[in-house]
Amino acid sequence: MSIEVKKIKSSKISDLTDFLNRYPWSQEWTQFEKPIDSLWEFELDIKVETLWPWLLDTSSFNKRIGIPEMKFVEKEGKLFGRSKNAGILMEWEEIPWEWEYCKELNNARIYKKGLARYVRSRYILEKLSENKTKLIVYFGWIPKGFLGKLILLFEMKRLYQNYRKGLSGVLEDINARKKDESPIFNFNKNLKEAAPISENLKLKQIKTNLIREGIDPDLIDRVIHYILFEDENELYRIRIKKLTFEWKLPLETLLALFLHGCKQGLFTLSWDVICPHCRGVRSELVNLGDVPLKDSCDVCGIDFESTKLNTIEVTFHIHPSIRKIQKRYFCAAEPATKAHIWFQRTVQPGKEYVTNLLLNEGIFRLRVAGKKRYNLPHRTISIGPQINWKKS
Repeated sequence: MSIEVKKIKSSKISDLTDFLNRYPWSQEWTQFEKPIDSLWEFELDIKVETLWPWLLDTSSFNKRIGIPEMKFVEKEGKLFGRSKNAGILMEWEEIPWEWEYCKELNNARIYKKGLARYVRSRYILEKLSENKTKLIVYFGWIPKGFLGKLILLFEMKRLYQNYRKGLSGVLEDINARKKDESPIFNFNKNLKEAAPISENLKLKQIKTNLIREGIDPDLIDRVIHYILFEDENELYRIRIKKLTFEWKLPLETLLALFLHGCKQGLFTLSWDVICPHCRGVRSELVNLGDVPLKDSCDVCGIDFESTKLNTIEVTFHIHPSIRKIQKRYFCAAEPATKAHIWFQRTVQPGKEYVTNLLLNEGIFRLRVAGKKRYNLPHRTISIGPQINWKKS
């Protein structure tokens, strides 16, 4: 991985001045304080399509680079966060993320408490060759007071170094998964990590009982290692279809293990009501009979029937007696929870947005926030179409 921080050479962005011309600050924020702007460039030896999902998972990346844990709460369709950084309480409103598949990703926060009044960030990706990607990272802060300015200037220098290390770690993890046909499970765990399986009497008994049910012992070991050592963000909601795809296993084989695992106290099961637009969980229920006829999503601004197709997901959770999993956030990571959405943009009234989307052949839904109806544009060619979106 080669990095140039002061000499930005890109067909999209030439330097910080060029960036600010393309993405100017609003006077709404510059009236308070002169912005602190940072623009970094990273050249990565990786396909842009391979890098994209790792960049979307901003929560995992923030955890990787040492960003403090965050707490989020949804109120009336808006997301509010809080965390402590260097002992200073930060509270903010999360502005909805915007992104375009394999092209760019951006968000902003309006602070109520902390070192800043406002921050905005943006990732811009450029395909240099088949196996090389240029990533441009921008952060812009409106500091609050002299102390906030000093601390943010120092922290941005440190954040740059953390980004270098974090991206190097991402490349290492991607390469490691390429070498391993089982990306989620690493069979080369050391003896210390494997010890809990042999020492835990409950797990030993569960394994014995599952074998009696005809479950493959190697698959049992694989699943037990997965639930013991995988990251908590991956384990909060275990979706069988996703696992079977990544593990290259028949759905029936893995599903049988998990269902028997529920009887043995290895897992619990929930019936999750899913918003048909954003695919976010709106209700998590223990019994199928408790599923309401209708539910709502304040974020998307819609009410919907929860008995329609694709509105209920069966989700597995690790039994708390095996491992207690708490949903932890190091970023709102909204794009990572909406991998099915390839393009999301807010267009203000009277404004127009034109772009060329990188869409493959397939069927895509085109929806508007707050509207239940949607169009189904059918893609028959691999070159992305031009989208001209105007809001009146």
